[in-house]
Amino acid sequence: MPHPIAGKTLFGMASGHLGRVIVLGVPAASRDNDAGRCSEAPAVMRAMTDWLGLRQGFIFDQVSRSRKLTEISISDAGNMPLQDGETPDHYLKRLSAVIQAIRKTGKNVLVLGGNHLITMGVINGLCAHKESFQILQIDAHSDVQKIGPDSKPSNGNFVSYAANNSAIRQWLQLGVRVPSLHEPVYPSKVINTCLINLRKDLIPGVPIYITIDTDGFDPSVMPAVDYPFPGGLSVNDLSEVLDIITSANCPFLGADWVEYATAHDFGNRMTACAIMDGLIRLLSFIELNQREYETFA
Repeated sequence: MPHPIAGKTLFGMASGHLGRVIVLGVPAASRDNDAGRCSEAPAVMRAMTDWLGLRQGFIFDQVSRSRKLTEISISDAGNMPLQDGETPDHYLKRLSAVIQAIRKTGKNVLVLGGNHLITMGVINGLCAHKESFQILQIDAHSDVQKIGPDSKPSNGNFVSYAANNSAIRQWLQLGVRVPSLHEPVYPSKVINTCLINLRKDLIPGVPIYITIDTDGFDPSVMPAVDYPFPGGLSVNDLSEVLDIITSANCPFLGADWVEYATAHDFGNRMTACAIMDGLIRLLSFIELNQREYETFA
């Protein structure tokens, strides 16, 4: 299981595994190719909520003039570090087992990455739980590549490996816009969508997992990524996405936020602040989602 928190937790949440939502830091599936130091992102995210003085139940939204995260039970389970000599494949299998164990208890997970390869481990854990679901990926890149006999999973091709699992009904991609040298070979379940089409592209009532790559947002909002590209989403667009999911009655399974390159976040930590805003919106959506389905049940 993850290491317990020593010190700061996300939004001052209780440490441990007792919450209805479990926050899990997954710094990296590999120590290689971490130029932007995405492996440091979970620690920086937690430190930023502490620096901003944000606490669960005491976050006041100036727009709605209401407190956020007052009715949701969340625990921060700490990080799942890469062990000495551990291969990326073994790390992902270990992560998959942790996610499967969390889902067996009926709890949801919010994963803080790390590069996008960690999402493959999370999804494998959800698929092992034998529940049918759909995925929404917010990303500038499709993370789809032709897979050959010598290929290995990476943050640039993990969708090609993960999307064909029988438990996945469909895989929606929102915000993909970076030109590619070669035409990718898309798995049949992978569908490109946009905000205008998202409502019709979602399968109503089918549980959903959300994976968020920081570069899915416009670099004017979140510049601290390894490969920024213009034309991305705004944080307000994220709220619209979550509202659309709510209106489609899609139960929430979990989410991850990955590819925050802390080495590129200079001075005032603009990207970290924007991610904090995004995480508050995401957790508020989870809170509403849980309340509605508890009422329905």
